[in-house]
Amino acid sequence: MIAAPYLRSEAAAAEAPLSFEFHSAFWENLHHRLYMQAQAYEAVRRGDHLNPTDSAWSALASDSWQEYQRLSQPERKQWERALQIYANGLADMDLLDAPMASIDAAVSHIDDRADVPKSSILHPATIQALTIAAPVYRATLWHADDAANRRWIAAVAPHVSDHSAPLTSRLEGWYRSPWPVGPYRVDVTRYANWAGCYTNTDPIHIIMSSRDFFNNRTHAAVPNSGRTALEMVFHEASHTVVTPGYGTVGTAIENGATELRKPEPDGLWHAVIFYTAGRAVGDEFPAAQYQMFADAVDIYTHGWEPYRKALIDHWQPYLDGKRPFDEALKDVVAAASA
Repeated sequence: MIAAPYLRSEAAAAEAPLSFEFHSAFWENLHHRLYMQAQAYEAVRRGDHLNPTDSAWSALASDSWQEYQRLSQPERKQWERALQIYANGLADMDLLDAPMASIDAAVSHIDDRADVPKSSILHPATIQALTIAAPVYRATLWHADDAANRRWIAAVAPHVSDHSAPLTSRLEGWYRSPWPVGPYRVDVTRYANWAGCYTNTDPIHIIMSSRDFFNNRTHAAVPNSGRTALEMVFHEASHTVVTPGYGTVGTAIENGATELRKPEPDGLWHAVIFYTAGRAVGDEFPAAQYQMFADAVDIYTHGWEPYRKALIDHWQPYLDGKRPFDEALKDVVAAASA
């Protein structure tokens, strides 16, 4: 949740678009690599088969485990000590849980060339794991990770800058909520969460993987580039103003469910972000056939198909200026709950 003093005034919104600071940071990348490989490590210890076509998580875990196995025996032995620490609690958490968000915030500000400071707010066990793994990471995987991240930033950051003004204005108007004050820090990592990106809001911190995304139905790779990457940067930024029960959209969904005496559809607020950010980018390129990210990765496959239809039938007319905001979202709630 964003406190009111950190929201931009209408005047500020009109003067300047959102700005983003992109980074490829050593400690942030190491933290996320250890997190993913610790999950793979636990799965292998349980005897699970890491099938890269099962799910987005399986594809990432399989890749990370193969990279771990390519380390030399002494490197693997040292790396495993760090994995065991992460596997003892951290790997069981969601990256959006408060302890993990604190780690994100802390490691993002450590100089790449420095050691993890002993006075850090990080738990001593986390400091120990990062310290153990760092020499191996610097000597093996970091150079390739950093190079891939920097290629992604070089391709995407100018694209974001070029289209930020109209997308900032369009989405701020559709959400009917002012954006928080920027710039937004975006850490680009080879591994993020299973979805490929996520956002913490206190402080605002976006994590974007430089890897391709995963289609949930066909299991094919979805290139993380061009308009898709542009959409996902603004999708993640949207999490600062669209959350359950907060912001104009979240509150309207909650009020609609209350009026209808129905439970608020789980994750509907997130489906609104997927659809709205996708439509905003589609409108930015009206002459092109743009496939929204949610359709490209088939996000609606697992139980969200009613949400997609509800958004097309009731939210789209609002975006087209043909329906009132609250009425449209109330009907979205009703249709999504049917």
